[in-house]
Amino acid sequence: MTATPGRLVPIEGTLNFRDIGGYIAADRSVVASGLVYRSDDFSKLTPAALDHVTELGIVAVYDFRSDRELSVNPNVLPDHVAQYRTPILSDGAQQASLIELITSGVIKKMGVEEMADMYREMLDTASQQFGTVIRGISNSTEPVVFHCTAGKDRTGVTAALLLGVLGVDRDQIVADYRLTDMHRTPHRIPVISEQFRAAGVDPEPFMALISAPALAIEAALDHLDDVYGGAEAYLTDHAGVSIEAVQLLRQRLLIPS
Repeated sequence: MTATPGRLVPIEGTLNFRDIGGYIAADRSVVASGLVYRSDDFSKLTPAALDHVTELGIVAVYDFRSDRELSVNPNVLPDHVAQYRTPILSDGAQQASLIELITSGVIKKMGVEEMADMYREMLDTASQQFGTVIRGISNSTEPVVFHCTAGKDRTGVTAALLLGVLGVDRDQIVADYRLTDMHRTPHRIPVISEQFRAAGVDPEPFMALISAPALAIEAALDHLDDVYGGAEAYLTDHAGVSIEAVQLLRQRLLIPS
């Protein structure tokens, strides 16, 4: 039986922990379940959640957050899980979060186009970080997770690259990105809106940041195709991922139909 694509795994303390398995590749093979997960951060894991992570067999976590984000909300994970720092769009320890920049008035708007620009910037500036994660996934024989704070933006672009190089089509990649609107967005809009209003900021110009608009990830996919020639060319030509690693990734993660 084929697994539900992008299945939510209910880990206590997370809202957006999902299996990337279940999607159909171009050759009709299926992305394997139980091997690669995407998530929001692990700063609020309960003892039951730690047991759940262990039961899933997870051995490695790739964390895209900045030093600042990590210092405010450090991950809580079982001792045996290796944690790899691969910060994306980070200028170092003192970088403020997007939420802090908004509530302080530095950022006045974060609509769909601004989100698209941020995703394009990730692709243009963080190829080595993306390459580190993709190589790590290809080399691992046990389940791994990649995540940021919300499990939507940095994590979403990584998922798009991974699914893209596996041969999953655009519609499914966009659908995977948009699952955040089912699992995390309804919980976060009231919390973040209240935070903005307390700082005297109207939350409406920032709804694209809090949600997962399809147009933003579609713009990133357009950029990936138009500038780099697609996911495989981006990873092999710019991110330091060898053709052999791509082949190993497909052997490990694709189940023939």
